[in-house]
Amino acid sequence: MGFLLFPALVAALESPDTSFQRYLVVPFGAYTEETGGQIGFLGMLFARPSQPDEPGDMFTASGVLTTEGQKIFLVGSNGSAVRGKVRGNAFLQYSDWPGKYWAGGNEPSGREWSYSMSSFRLNGSVYVSPSLLSIVPDSLGKHLRGGVLFDLEKNTTRFSGAGDSMASVRGMRSGGRRIGFGPTLQWDTRDDQGWPTRGVFLTAGQLYDRREWGSDWSFTKSSLDLRGYASLPWSAVLAVGTLWEETHGQVPFDKLAMPDGSNRLRGLAKGRLRDAQQLVLQSELRSPSLWRFSAVTFAEAGKVGADLEELGSNEFHYSFGAGLRFSVNPQRKLNFRTDVAWVDGAVGVTASFGEAF
Repeated sequence: MGFLLFPALVAALESPDTSFQRYLVVPFGAYTEETGGQIGFLGMLFARPSQPDEPGDMFTASGVLTTEGQKIFLVGSNGSAVRGKVRGNAFLQYSDWPGKYWAGGNEPSGREWSYSMSSFRLNGSVYVSPSLLSIVPDSLGKHLRGGVLFDLEKNTTRFSGAGDSMASVRGMRSGGRRIGFGPTLQWDTRDDQGWPTRGVFLTAGQLYDRREWGSDWSFTKSSLDLRGYASLPWSAVLAVGTLWEETHGQVPFDKLAMPDGSNRLRGLAKGRLRDAQQLVLQSELRSPSLWRFSAVTFAEAGKVGADLEELGSNEFHYSFGAGLRFSVNPQRKLNFRTDVAWVDGAVGVTASFGEAF
């Protein structure tokens, strides 16, 4: 458990007509049992959209340091071209993260291993609307996109005190080069990407890591992510979501399916539940409040399993809680969020930018 501090400062520079926010700098602080104290920053550069219904290009830089020795630095961008018919994003990240590994899948055992992981990672996606090639009309193409996922990583992981027992514990393989590519398909009718009030978002994808193109691993990760949003009285919004994820092959332990504790099964330590497959169900009631603040209440359920049969028979783990939102860019509806949850018999806290789903 822990507590979070809202951003200490929001510095924004607007265009001369004050109608468009171009820059954003947000220092923030936090504390959790996993990381101890945290201090970090988020910097963003926004480009004015070329079309009224487009979000516009965005460049991001962020960093986090913790008293337990964790470090994450990230730079990336989201952009579009050809009147929004081509969209893409790419993020370059360096992380140095001491953490814990729990064995036991959906029912983690009392035994745990400590590890230290250092990685450089470049990941992202490129989407193209079929209307660009006149395959479908623009009215349909603005919702439908197909594309390519990529995930390139150089990873070094060391376990403490594991010794030869590593080989006997499923999923303990680690480290090396990970080079993955794969197809993805997306259907998006949301009225806004930051804080949607209606619409459906569906994305399906597969990522293939293969030795044939230089990876030290050969495995596949598949995912299906479905979300829906409905407007309610008094400007409230009901959001619901389902995520299914499956890994197959020679999978390093950090690439197995697991709720991340920040966007899925909030408040749970990442990796506490870990196996070949996961299923997460989510619901959230979002309500506007005063000035730049808003509030949410949420309920989530998640579980993992070695295969589809075991996943179906395993029991769910639950997360119930509430959170506050502070809008750091009202035009793009970009929020800093902090959530407090009762999860697996304990209080968990998480903080991030952007909505959980």
